[in-house]
Order: sequence, then C-alpha cells, then structure tokens
Amino acid sequence: MFSRFSRLSHFAPAVFIAISLHAPCAAAADDELAALLLERGLINRISSVSLAVADRAADLVINAMGFVGVPYKRGGNSVETGFDCSGFVRAMFEQTMGLLLPRKAATARHRTPRA
Repeated sequence: MFSRFSRLSHFAPAVFIAISLHAPCAAAADDELAALLLERGLINRISSVSLAVADRAADLVINAMGFVGVPYKRGGNSVETGFDCSGFVRAMFEQTMGLLLPRKAATARHRTPRA
C-alpha cells in the first residue's frame, strides 16, 4: 500500500538540502559567497530557516504515514472513501500546515501571479 503514496519521496531532496545547509560552513569560508554570508550574519538565518523547513517536511511525512492503507480512488478526497494524488496532497497540507490548496492544477495556475 505504501507504494501508492511513493510521491512522498519528492520531499527527500528538500529535506536533504535543508539538512546540508545546516552543516558547518567552515570548509566553504574561503569561498566568496560563504564569506559574504558570514559577514552579513546570514549563515545563522539560513541555518534556522533550513531547520524549520526540515521540521515542516518531516511533519508532512509523519502525518502522511498515518494514511498508509487508505485506498486510491480516482477523484477521491477523503479518508473514508479514498484519495487520489491531488486529494491526498491537499489533505496533508491542510491537516499539517493549515494550507488549503486548490483541488486542480488549473485552478492553482490561475491563482499564481505570472513572472
């Protein structure tokens, strides 16, 4: 059943980046960018933000693991009847982060400002 929600592995790169940003930057101090970040005190800010991102991603994954065994159902958006991909993601973000995502990608596209 877990394979139905294997898209959760998409969080892995974000968690890896967040954790790697938290690693000590002593080796990169010779780099001009690292020196600038250190000079402006941004290394600590990046570190704290990356930890917060890692915590939120971990919260999402932990919450999602509670739904292992819920069946896949096309168009589904509830625990009782089953989820499809967007219904599952929408439920996870709403329960874990309090964000109500649009049900359809087209709706999200229309709500997103153009760059």
